[in-house]
Amino acid sequence: FTEQLQDKMFTIEYTEKQAKKEAEIENLKGDAEMTKKWLLVVCTLLALGGTMGVFWMRDYRKIGKLNKQLSYQKEEIDSSITYAKQIQSAVLPERHEYGAFFSERFVLYRPKDVVSGDFYWGAEFDDYEMVMVADCTGHGVPGAFMSMLGTTSLHDIAARGVRDAGVILNELRSIVKKVLHQ
Repeated sequence: FTEQLQDKMFTIEYTEKQAKKEAEIENLKGDAEMTKKWLLVVCTLLALGGTMGVFWMRDYRKIGKLNKQLSYQKEEIDSSITYAKQIQSAVLPERHEYGAFFSERFVLYRPKDVVSGDFYWGAEFDDYEMVMVADCTGHGVPGAFMSMLGTTSLHDIAARGVRDAGVILNELRSIVKKVLHQ
């Protein structure tokens, strides 16, 4: 009886040990599966991060090139507008040109932008002087085009001997309409 009891106890102990070992093996397998899953997630994130890094660097380089292009274009435009200001200033009468009819007056010319649609013009005739201050439609470059058109047109009209202010304005209007195809 003792021998049978020992065999049963041995079998029970053996079965318990086997069950514990199998449970431990299952736990280790579960841990290994979880580790594989985490490793897969980490590798995926690293691959995604690397890919994003490559695209980011490519875009960063593109942006750098575009910034250089924009900077160059801005310098070109600024240079061109500065030159346009010099041209526009050259067309406006100098102080000594309007000294006779502005002897006790002054001109305050402060364009909103570098170049302006505002201009002043004057002409001396035999018995009188004529002065015009004009505000063309628009500011900046479009306004400057209009002021150049107005200034040169007024010079042409005055050179033809037109002296009446109303006629000068009507002719100026006609020239502007003709040049702008309106």
